[in-house]
Amino acid sequence: MNKETIKGVIIGVISSLIASGIFYPITKKWLWNYNCPVWLWLSVTVGVCLIYKLIKCLIFRRRLNDILSEYKEGVFGDSFPYTWEYKKSYGPYSVYGYEPYNIKIKEETKEKRSKPDIYLFGHDVPEDALKRYIQLYVTYKMNKGLQAYILPTLKYLDYTQDSQKHQILY
Repeated sequence: MNKETIKGVIIGVISSLIASGIFYPITKKWLWNYNCPVWLWLSVTVGVCLIYKLIKCLIFRRRLNDILSEYKEGVFGDSFPYTWEYKKSYGPYSVYGYEPYNIKIKEETKEKRSKPDIYLFGHDVPEDALKRYIQLYVTYKMNKGLQAYILPTLKYLDYTQDSQKHQILY
């Protein structure tokens, strides 16, 4: 066990003791006068905990489905605009059980690229790099605790792919 885990356990025990010290005087008139067996209190507590976990899981899945349905196209720096789809997978590029696949340049951009008299600004990005970027972005949107750490990385990756700010790519 590391220091953070021990610290968390100590804070949890102390806070539960404080909470029970506050909770008992408030509820002793109407809750603690009933003589119920311990197994009943235990089953009610476990039931409440399971319901809490289930609700938390359903909210997580709902947020994930909302993000995956919205985030199906984008650009990486000043690259061409790309579109993609998601499939269930637990491969190296999956995030929360979904992996981007069928990554391709948007149709409008393909049509403009096929015409020789139209200059189109942008560049191609390797599929592996796009999958990693999408993976980071979905993690950024889902995990609020990691947002402070992932945002500088996303900004740096956008900067490295933006040839207007530097001449690394060309």
